[in-house]
Amino acid sequence: MNNNYRAWDVKEKRMYYSKAPFLFITSEGAFKLDPHLKEDRYFLVDKELVITQTTGMLDVNSKEIFDGDIVHFVDELDGETKLMGYVEWENCWWSVNLHPDFLRENDIMDTDIEYKVQGNIFENPDTIYWYKWQKKFITNATK
Repeated sequence: MNNNYRAWDVKEKRMYYSKAPFLFITSEGAFKLDPHLKEDRYFLVDKELVITQTTGMLDVNSKEIFDGDIVHFVDELDGETKLMGYVEWENCWWSVNLHPDFLRENDIMDTDIEYKVQGNIFENPDTIYWYKWQKKFITNATK
């Protein structure tokens, strides 16, 4: 599995990626290179962050899919119904927490399904449903 991470800054409402200059994100937090030291030394960024990990999967546009991403996809059961939800680690696999309107259980992610990332629950809390899920997600992630 790919170990790329990103971090949502709760106070500044900004997403940080590991690929940003001098930033290194792990499951332990975000670390920044100290430019004043001769050796490569990192220090922990003192911010309220929600760390999310990649699923190791790419969407239809070759965009990396992360925990907390909002995805759209076609239901594999009938091949027609368009579903949407947000990605989360559940028990021991990646799943899509489906929008409540679909009235069915979460969908385990499958590499055969073409997902399309439509944003994430942090930067796009556009609907009341996503806001409720975002609050639950941040609460659970910061425990």
